[in-house]
Formats: sequence, structure tokens, C-alpha cells
Amino acid sequence: MVDYFHRSIHFAHCSSVIDWLSKCPEESLDDKSPTWNKGLIHYEGAPNIKMVNAYVAQFEKDMEMFFNARVREIVPGGMIVLISPQSTEHLAKIFGSSLMDLVNEGKFVESLVDSFNVPTYFPSPKGMTRVVDKNGCFSIERIDLTYPKSKLLDEADAKTLMINLRVVLEGLFVNYFGSEIAKEAFARTIVKSDEISTWMKKNYQKACQLFVALKRK
Repeated sequence: MVDYFHRSIHFAHCSSVIDWLSKCPEESLDDKSPTWNKGLIHYEGAPNIKMVNAYVAQFEKDMEMFFNARVREIVPGGMIVLISPQSTEHLAKIFGSSLMDLVNEGKFVESLVDSFNVPTYFPSPKGMTRVVDKNGCFSIERIDLTYPKSKLLDEADAKTLMINLRVVLEGLFVNYFGSEIAKEAFARTIVKSDEISTWMKKNYQKACQLFVALKRK
């Protein structure tokens, strides 16, 4: 499919794509590994720096493949714009806490939570600059954190946000925990909309989106 677009694209755009990893770091699946993420479902907020570094390494590997594919599609001098959300640490913690609530009620064993990780990574401007420079196929026109104006500031919209995230994440949860556990975990997370709304009011005034504009060399 890549060769079909061989050096024919003048402008490419990817939104909320590069933050999805091709897979979780393999070492994070081994309970004997120092990257084992006990009690958490994401690298953000993890006290284990080796876990974080494993996600960084997987992201850098995936981005190298991504850039190598795009360089075959985009004409010299062509542009690619990438948009990625920034930290969702608190949301990941809330989803994880809903799962742990079910564990504490005896609905399933904690080891299932320990071995489950959401395969997303949210690069910083510095981290994104590093992977672009390492690949060497694109020059940086702009890498910056931006704040797209948002009105997601009340409880109703917090519920809407969690419902939208459910659409994105439900397949992962169902495949790993089964439909009943996934359904109950999401229902419990939506009930926590007051907590989510408080977080949104505090953080949605900050830059929450990574904007990347690159030019094909």
C-alpha cells in the first residue's frame, strides 16, 4: 500500500494516531521483569522508571517505522502535520481504580490488572524532537504544545468525555477482561464524573495537545 502512494503526497495529516503503540513493551508482560507495572494500567504515574523507559523505547521504534513509511509517500519538500493528545495520567488512574474496586470485591484477581497495560504513549516536545532528529528524513518546522479551546468544564461533559473514551478503549478491556468486567468497570468510571470534572477544570486550561509540523527533506 505504501508504494501505491510513492512520492505522490504533498501534505499529510495524522491526528491522535502516533500516541498508539503497535504493542505494549514485551518486558512489561513478565511478572519477574523490573518493568512489571503492579496495580496500574499505564506507564503514566508509574513509580517504576524502567517501565516508563520501556514505553519510550517502544514509541521510538514505532516512530522510526512510521517515518520510514511516510518518507516513501511524501514528495521532497512536502509537509506532514501530527497532532497528539498530551498526558491523560489522571484518567488512566481513574480507569485503573475502577478495575481495582472490582478486584477488592472479589470479581477477579489482581494479577489481571497487573499484567494489563494500555498501549499508548504521549511524547513531549523534547521526546518528539529526538525521534525526528534520529530518523533524519524530515526537518522540523514546528513542535509545540497547544491549547485548543475547550468547553468541557462541567459534570455532564465529563460524562461525555468518559463515554467517548469508552468507545476508544472498550475493545481492549473486553478482549482482556471479558465483556462483563469491562462493562462494569466503565460504568463505575462514569459514576466518578465529579472527580473527573474537577480534574478537567484544573487541567483543560493548560496546553494539552502536541502539534508537530515536519517537512520532507
